[in-house]
Amino acid sequence: MSTYANVLSRIHNTPLLMNLQKMQAITEGVTLPLLMGKPEEIDRTVTSMARSVPEASSTGSRKIGVIPVFDSLVSKNASAGSGMTTYESLSNQIDSMRTQGYTDIGFFVDSPGGEPSVFGLTEKIRNLEEEGINTFAFADMAASAGFAIFNACKYTYASQVAPVGSIGAIAVHAEVTKKAEQDGITYTVLRSKDSKALGDPYSKLDGKALEYLTGSLAILDAEFNKDVEKSNPKLTEEIIKKLDGTDLIGYKALEAGLVQNIVPNLEGAITHFLTLTQSTGHHMDTPELQTQLEASQAQVVSLTTELETAGATAVSLEIDRITSILETATALKIDLATATKYIDPKYSLEIVKDILTDLATARDAAIELNTAQPHSTAADPDTIENASSALSAAHAKATGKLTKKEGDL
Repeated sequence: MSTYANVLSRIHNTPLLMNLQKMQAITEGVTLPLLMGKPEEIDRTVTSMARSVPEASSTGSRKIGVIPVFDSLVSKNASAGSGMTTYESLSNQIDSMRTQGYTDIGFFVDSPGGEPSVFGLTEKIRNLEEEGINTFAFADMAASAGFAIFNACKYTYASQVAPVGSIGAIAVHAEVTKKAEQDGITYTVLRSKDSKALGDPYSKLDGKALEYLTGSLAILDAEFNKDVEKSNPKLTEEIIKKLDGTDLIGYKALEAGLVQNIVPNLEGAITHFLTLTQSTGHHMDTPELQTQLEASQAQVVSLTTELETAGATAVSLEIDRITSILETATALKIDLATATKYIDPKYSLEIVKDILTDLATARDAAIELNTAQPHSTAADPDTIENASSALSAAHAKATGKLTKKEGDL
């Protein structure tokens, strides 16, 4: 027969992160036999809870391990019927896998929850990502404290019939006064202070004790909500409150955001997880990630500087081009209105200078034609021909028939 010392104090008269169904099973299978003085009944109702969990495997450069999270969850030194897993053992398994160089750690969760001291473990699971270790979880049941562990993983999977959620705290007060009366036992609880050991099983649950237990539940519930949102920011406090402590099954849990994927079994979860993360390749540790980040930041700064320099250079060159055009126009005595027509960037400096020179030549030829000797009855044919040729050349360049040379600004 198993030893059941202190079992009642761990499962009753204290707040727990456990779903109702499991609390009922414990009450019927453990609490009642103990209160009736028949611990042998527990051993007859307990069956083997052994499961088949895939062995650690390797895929390329990746080493993958799966940790079972089964049945009731307690802090340490588990001992009771209906199966227990300790947070201490889960933490030790994680440490062992880290030491052995595992790149991926999974959790097979089939638990209704348990003691509230789970939050140190969930923080440890979340921190694995900072070490370059991917985490995933598959659930056949992930309720209450079991959900806290499940939810702390980066990738989450559940079967289509898995209860997931039950985000809340519960406490059951087991009073033994009537049983004591039947056995002829009288318990007297002596307290040095009135509020010492409120809610003990040897006293009726009065208003003060009820207020104490209710207040403890509220504090634990608030911490549970914070932990859930820390693992999954999409599960806000508002959403958690709307769930009202219920658990949802399969696709309903998917719709509520309690799970990321629905798969038939653990093997399906592992396959999907490996496919989803196969592009991650080499898993860098924190120093490598920091070095890569610093290099990327330096490259961004360098490119930004180059762009700023190139932009400043382009602006400077354009100002020089326009200034040179205006200076040429002034030297050739071309009016400003005509010169500004060719400031457009589509004209190179060389082409604009040619155009302005031709315009000045054509203008001078026209002036020469108009100032011919008064006694002449006709202008000199060579002068007319020269003026006409200059005007034609200027017109051709101005209308774009002469294109800018490659490389010109």
